Amino acid sequence: MEIAESHGLPLVVMLRRAGRFRRPQLSAIVPQRSDTGKVLEDKWHAWVEAESFKRLAFHVMIHDAQTSMSSIAPPMISYTEMSLPFPAPAALWFAKSAETWKSLFLQVPHIHRKLPTLAQCVYDAQPLLENIERLDFAFATDIILYRTWNLIWDYQQLSGAQKQQNPGHNSGGSLMPSAWHQELCRLLQNFRLTISESQEMQRTTVLVEEFLLLNLQVSFEELQVFAGKEGREEARRVYPFLLQWARSRESRQAVWHAAQVLRAALTLPRGVLRDFYAIALYHAGLTLWVYGIFSRGSYKRGRNHSPSTAQTTRAAAVVPADLVFLDDESTAETQRFIALNKGSPALRRPNTKPVEGMPAYEGVPLMDSKAVMELIISVLYQNCARSEAAAAPPLVENLSHLMRDLGVAADRVNEQQ
Repeated sequence: MEIAESHGLPLVVMLRRAGRFRRPQLSAIVPQRSDTGKVLEDKWHAWVEAESFKRLAFHVMIHDAQTSMSSIAPPMISYTEMSLPFPAPAALWFAKSAETWKSLFLQVPHIHRKLPTLAQCVYDAQPLLENIERLDFAFATDIILYRTWNLIWDYQQLSGAQKQQNPGHNSGGSLMPSAWHQELCRLLQNFRLTISESQEMQRTTVLVEEFLLLNLQVSFEELQVFAGKEGREEARRVYPFLLQWARSRESRQAVWHAAQVLRAALTLPRGVLRDFYAIALYHAGLTLWVYGIFSRGSYKRGRNHSPSTAQTTRAAAVVPADLVFLDDESTAETQRFIALNKGSPALRRPNTKPVEGMPAYEGVPLMDSKAVMELIISVLYQNCARSEAAAAPPLVENLSHLMRDLGVAADRVNEQQ
C-alpha cells in the first residue's frame, strides 16, 4: 500500500507540468451543422481527447482528496492550481458516435459560452445552477466538495499547531481558527442549500458532505492515537485533549455528523460502501466510539453506583430512558442535545425479529461502544457482500476486525471506570 501510494505523485507531477490542471477547453472544438465525414470525426476525437484530460485531472484531484482524508496526510494538489472549467454534460461524454455527439452538442443551450471553473464555484455554487444543462452536474458537485477538503486540511493544521502551543485551551478559543471554522461550516451548509434547489443530492454526495463537516469538529489523528495507533504513551498524551473535547459542544456536533454519515451509508446502493466510503464510515464509527467511552464514564459518575453494583453492571445493560436518535432528521431533541447536552445520544438498530405491536428498531446508546461498533460492522457487511455466504472485500474485512477489537477494548475500559 505504501509503494502504491508513492506512485501517486509522479502522475500529479506529469499532469501539473503538462498544464493539465490549468489548460482551458479548446474553443475551436465546436461542431457545425454542416460538419460531416472526416471533418466531424476529427473534431469529435479532438474533443474527446481534451475532455479526457480534463476529467482525468478532476478524478486525480478527487483521488488525492480521498487519500488525504483516509490516511490523514497532506493533499498533493493545491486548491489554487485547479482552474479548469467543469466537465461537459455526461450525455456528450458517453456519445457512441460523432453524429450522436454533434446532435447532442448542438442541443445544449448557449454552447459557445465558457463553462464556469472550479475556482469560481468553491465559495458560491450558484454558477452551477445557472449552467446545469451545460455541464456534468453530478460530477461537478463532487468536484466542489472534494476541493473543500484542502481548506479543511489547512484549518486543521492551524488548529493543531495552536493546540500544541496552548495545551490548556481548546482550538476554538482563538479568533482566527474559530472564524475559519465558522466560515467553512457556512460554506458547506450553503453548498447543500444551493444544490438542493435543483435536485436531491446524490447519496454518496450527502455522505461526503457529512464526513467533511465531521472533520471540522474532531481530529482523527488524535482519535487514532487514543485508539492505540502509536502505543500507550501517546494514547495517554492525547487523553486530556479528548477529555476536554468530549465535554464540549464540538463533540456533540461531531457525533451528530458521524451518525449522519451512518444514515447516508444505509441509503447507498449495494456494493458502493467500500474503499473510501468504507473508511469514512470507519472514521465516523471511531468518533462515536471515543465519545461513547468518555460519556460512559460521565454517566457512571452521575449515577453514583455502589462499588458492588458498578462492578456487575455491563455497559450494554445500561440503557438511559431519554434517548435522542442522532441517525435521523434534525429535530428539537437533537438540537437540544447539541446545544445543551440534554438527553442521551443513541443510534437506531433494526429489530432482527420484529414482533407485531413492537417498534421496528431498538435504541443503541453511544455509551455502549461495543454495540455501536457491531452496528456499523453489520452495515458494512450488508452493503458489500454479494450474498450472505460471500466474503466482503479485504479492506472491509480489515476494518471490521479493527472495529470489533475496539468494541472489546471499550468494554474493558468501561469495567475500569
